[in-house]
Amino acid sequence: MFRLAFINKNTLTNIPRIITLIVIICILYSCMGDVEDNSDIDITEEAMEFADLHFTAFRYSEYEYQIAILVNAGKEIYYGTIDDWQALEWHTRQMYLPDCFVQELPLNSDHIYYELIGTLSEQYGYGWDDETHEGSGNCWNGDSGNLDTYRAMIGL
Repeated sequence: MFRLAFINKNTLTNIPRIITLIVIICILYSCMGDVEDNSDIDITEEAMEFADLHFTAFRYSEYEYQIAILVNAGKEIYYGTIDDWQALEWHTRQMYLPDCFVQELPLNSDHIYYELIGTLSEQYGYGWDDETHEGSGNCWNGDSGNLDTYRAMIGL
Protein backbone atom coordinates (compact mmCIF):
# COMPACT_ATOMS: atom_id res chain seq x y z
CA MET A 1 0.00 0.00 0.00
CA PHE A 2 1.29 3.45 -0.98
CA ARG A 3 1.66 5.91 1.91
CA LEU A 4 2.88 9.48 1.75
CA ALA A 5 5.50 10.10 4.40
CA PHE A 6 4.23 13.57 5.37
CA ILE A 7 0.59 12.58 5.91
CA ASN A 8 -0.10 11.23 9.34
CA LYS A 9 -2.91 11.30 11.89
CA ASN A 10 -1.98 14.80 13.14
CA THR A 11 -1.87 16.20 9.62
CA LEU A 12 -5.36 14.94 8.88
CA THR A 13 -6.79 16.61 11.99
CA ASN A 14 -5.31 19.94 10.87
CA ILE A 15 -6.91 19.90 7.41
CA PRO A 16 -9.94 22.02 8.50
CA ARG A 17 -7.54 24.63 9.91
CA ILE A 18 -5.47 24.61 6.74
CA ILE A 19 -8.56 24.99 4.57
CA THR A 20 -9.82 27.84 6.78
CA LEU A 21 -6.46 29.59 6.48
CA ILE A 22 -6.48 29.21 2.69
CA VAL A 23 -10.03 30.63 2.51
CA ILE A 24 -9.07 33.62 4.69
CA ILE A 25 -6.02 34.33 2.53
CA CYS A 26 -8.16 34.16 -0.63
CA ILE A 27 -10.75 36.53 0.84
CA LEU A 28 -8.10 39.04 1.91
CA TYR A 29 -6.42 38.86 -1.48
CA SER A 30 -9.70 39.44 -3.31
CA CYS A 31 -10.50 42.47 -1.11
CA MET A 32 -7.23 44.09 -2.09
CA GLY A 33 -8.62 44.62 -5.59
CA ASP A 34 -11.70 46.51 -4.34
CA VAL A 35 -9.91 49.82 -3.94
CA GLU A 36 -8.71 51.23 -7.22
CA ASP A 37 -5.07 52.22 -7.23
CA ASN A 38 -4.95 55.78 -8.47
CA SER A 39 -1.47 56.55 -7.18
CA ASP A 40 -0.61 58.03 -10.59
CA ILE A 41 -3.08 60.88 -10.03
CA ASP A 42 -1.15 64.14 -9.83
CA ILE A 43 -2.44 66.04 -6.82
CA THR A 44 -0.58 69.33 -6.89
CA GLU A 45 -0.44 71.95 -4.17
CA GLU A 46 -2.71 74.11 -6.34
CA ALA A 47 -5.29 71.30 -6.58
CA MET A 48 -5.23 70.77 -2.80
CA GLU A 49 -5.74 74.48 -2.17
CA PHE A 50 -8.66 74.51 -4.62
CA ALA A 51 -10.24 71.49 -2.93
CA ASP A 52 -9.76 73.03 0.52
CA LEU A 53 -11.67 76.11 -0.65
CA HIS A 54 -14.58 74.17 -2.14
CA PHE A 55 -14.87 70.78 -0.39
CA THR A 56 -15.34 70.17 3.32
CA ALA A 57 -15.48 66.87 5.17
CA PHE A 58 -17.98 68.50 7.55
CA ARG A 59 -20.47 69.23 4.75
CA TYR A 60 -20.03 65.69 3.43
CA SER A 61 -20.48 64.21 6.92
CA GLU A 62 -23.74 66.11 7.42
CA TYR A 63 -25.15 64.70 4.16
CA GLU A 64 -23.93 61.22 5.05
CA TYR A 65 -25.84 61.46 8.34
CA GLN A 66 -28.97 62.83 6.62
CA ILE A 67 -28.95 59.92 4.17
CA ALA A 68 -28.63 57.45 7.05
CA ILE A 69 -31.60 58.88 8.98
CA LEU A 70 -33.91 59.70 6.07
CA VAL A 71 -33.26 57.20 3.32
CA ASN A 72 -33.77 53.50 3.68
CA ALA A 73 -31.84 52.55 0.51
CA GLY A 74 -32.74 48.93 1.18
CA LYS A 75 -30.97 49.05 4.54
CA GLU A 76 -31.79 50.09 8.08
CA ILE A 77 -32.59 53.69 9.02
CA TYR A 78 -30.31 55.19 11.66
CA TYR A 79 -32.01 56.70 14.72
CA GLY A 80 -29.11 58.16 16.72
CA THR A 81 -27.72 61.70 16.92
CA ILE A 82 -25.12 63.12 14.57
CA ASP A 83 -22.55 62.97 17.37
CA ASP A 84 -23.30 59.28 17.89
CA TRP A 85 -23.13 58.77 14.12
CA GLN A 86 -19.70 60.34 13.81
CA ALA A 87 -18.39 58.17 16.66
CA LEU A 88 -19.37 54.93 14.88
CA GLU A 89 -16.79 52.80 13.10
CA TRP A 90 -16.99 52.96 9.30
CA HIS A 91 -18.15 49.36 8.87
CA THR A 92 -21.09 50.09 11.20
CA ARG A 93 -22.04 53.28 9.34
CA GLN A 94 -22.01 51.36 6.05
CA MET A 95 -24.94 49.27 7.33
CA TYR A 96 -27.13 52.38 7.05
CA LEU A 97 -25.75 53.80 3.80
CA PRO A 98 -26.34 52.98 0.13
CA ASP A 99 -23.88 50.66 -1.58
CA CYS A 100 -22.10 53.55 -3.32
CA PHE A 101 -20.64 54.57 0.07
CA VAL A 102 -17.60 52.35 -0.22
CA GLN A 103 -14.77 53.97 1.72
CA GLU A 104 -14.33 56.13 4.78
CA LEU A 105 -12.82 59.53 4.13
CA PRO A 106 -9.40 59.40 5.81
CA LEU A 107 -8.45 62.59 7.56
CA ASN A 108 -4.86 61.49 8.20
CA SER A 109 -3.65 60.92 4.63
CA ASP A 110 -3.50 63.87 2.28
CA HIS A 111 -3.02 61.91 -0.93
CA ILE A 112 -5.84 59.42 -0.30
CA TYR A 113 -8.17 62.16 0.99
CA TYR A 114 -7.67 64.34 -2.11
CA GLU A 115 -7.82 61.30 -4.38
CA LEU A 116 -11.15 60.06 -2.96
CA ILE A 117 -12.94 63.40 -3.12
CA GLY A 118 -12.10 63.53 -6.81
CA THR A 119 -12.69 59.92 -7.81
CA LEU A 120 -15.66 58.73 -5.73
CA SER A 121 -18.15 61.42 -6.73
CA GLU A 122 -21.22 59.24 -6.04
CA GLN A 123 -20.17 59.24 -2.39
CA TYR A 124 -18.28 62.51 -1.88
CA GLY A 125 -20.15 64.76 -4.31
CA TYR A 126 -22.20 66.04 -1.38
CA GLY A 127 -19.12 67.72 0.11
CA TRP A 128 -18.60 70.27 -2.69
CA ASP A 129 -19.87 73.80 -1.98
CA ASP A 130 -21.67 74.25 -5.31
CA GLU A 131 -23.16 70.77 -5.64
CA THR A 132 -26.73 70.28 -6.75
CA HIS A 133 -28.50 66.97 -6.52
CA GLU A 134 -31.83 65.51 -7.44
CA GLY A 135 -34.08 63.48 -5.19
CA SER A 136 -34.01 62.66 -1.52
CA GLY A 137 -30.53 61.30 -1.17
CA ASN A 138 -28.81 58.01 -1.80
CA CYS A 139 -25.87 58.16 -4.18
CA TRP A 140 -24.95 61.63 -5.39
CA ASN A 141 -26.00 62.21 -8.98
CA GLY A 142 -25.88 65.96 -9.21
CA ASP A 143 -23.64 68.59 -10.70
CA SER A 144 -20.69 70.50 -9.34
CA GLY A 145 -18.57 72.80 -11.46
CA ASN A 146 -15.98 72.85 -8.69
CA LEU A 147 -15.75 69.06 -8.70
CA ASP A 148 -15.37 69.11 -12.48
CA THR A 149 -12.60 71.72 -12.21
CA TYR A 150 -10.85 69.74 -9.48
CA ARG A 151 -11.03 66.50 -11.47
CA ALA A 152 -9.43 68.28 -14.44
CA MET A 153 -6.70 69.66 -12.15
CA ILE A 154 -5.74 66.16 -10.97
CA GLY A 155 -5.89 64.62 -14.42
CA LEU A 156 -9.24 62.84 -14.37
